[in-house]
Amino acid sequence: MQTTAADGWFTGWLRDYRTMTRAEHRYSFTFTPDLPVTTPAEFTDALFAYAKEQNLNLVVTREGMVPHFTIDGVEYRAIRRYYPFRGIPTARIRCVLCDPDFAPAQTSLRMRFMRLIHYAAPALAATAVALLFLIPRGLLTTWWGLLLLVGCIAAGICSAWYNTHLFYNDKDHQPHCR
Repeated sequence: MQTTAADGWFTGWLRDYRTMTRAEHRYSFTFTPDLPVTTPAEFTDALFAYAKEQNLNLVVTREGMVPHFTIDGVEYRAIRRYYPFRGIPTARIRCVLCDPDFAPAQTSLRMRFMRLIHYAAPALAATAVALLFLIPRGLLTTWWGLLLLVGCIAAGICSAWYNTHLFYNDKDHQPHCR
């Protein structure tokens, strides 16, 4: 959302952030199916089960292990990934918008900055905690203190990627937002 002359750069951040997150939530969402997804038929069944639970009008347009489908006329593609949960491989399905007409517009510098902050929050939090621990103790002057800081930054970046691709906008047990 563009700022007007009356708004300025420092006003309307909450409104613009909500606009950005709504667009991101429409762009991509994830869910956990109840059963394993190992065949195209099981993938289709998982999509229909999700649609029924969320009360959506879902139509599968292309079956497969990367199926395409529409929700209310908007085309998505689904990607299955497995991750370990208490030692048991669990499927996660990430659905991403295919139609560029409905993709979130990230044209303004302000909206791109908000999107960066939104996804980088785990990395920023890990770095802040590391700095709060290291600076008062003077550990940034040692090689292992710097190594610890770099490790915290790397862990934050990995966490941001992991959460973005597996858990962002998790639709499990949430009513569908329109």
